[in-house]
Amino acid sequence: MANNRVSLLVMLLVIALSPLVCSATLYNVGDSGDWRLGIDYNQWACSKSFHVGDTIVFKFNPQIYNVVQVSKQDYESCNASSPINIYITGHDYITLQSAVDSYFLSGFPGQCHGGLKLKVHISVESSSPTPPTTMTPPSPPTTIPGLSPNPPFICNQPYCPPTSNMPGNDMPFYASAPSLLAARSSLLALCFLPLYWLLFASC
Repeated sequence: MANNRVSLLVMLLVIALSPLVCSATLYNVGDSGDWRLGIDYNQWACSKSFHVGDTIVFKFNPQIYNVVQVSKQDYESCNASSPINIYITGHDYITLQSAVDSYFLSGFPGQCHGGLKLKVHISVESSSPTPPTTMTPPSPPTTIPGLSPNPPFICNQPYCPPTSNMPGNDMPFYASAPSLLAARSSLLALCFLPLYWLLFASC
């Protein structure tokens, strides 16, 4: 029973670590070639994408070559006197453990100046998510204190033209104008009738 539990734990551990192991890549420096003069290794490295956890393998004849890991400044000046690491077995595995560029060259005299050097650039993938785009709400309309907007005027009543009627008359005033003139003429005639009678009677 105990052995079954141990086997189950080991299996779960292997399954959990398998994505980490499978995600790393193994690169043979120069692909099928060895570490030697006559090959532009920086051109080879430009076609690769190195990440933290990847492994590069140097294969060479240890009698006439070696691999020296140096700083960027020593790499540019081909100075192997202050090495970070030295690899001399001829079949060396180097795991890229940090997101920092690594620099390698041959420590044998004249070989670095002859082009036997390599810069390994580590690709760093950004894990920070892109912030979402926020929309700015529109500004509220400007209002003046003490004033309120007037509501629109709506007329619900039908239009009726104004009329003015004479007292005791159902017809509009403008229709009774001739009748008024006739009444005035009759009144004047009645006023002058006694005067006419006296004049004709004296004759």
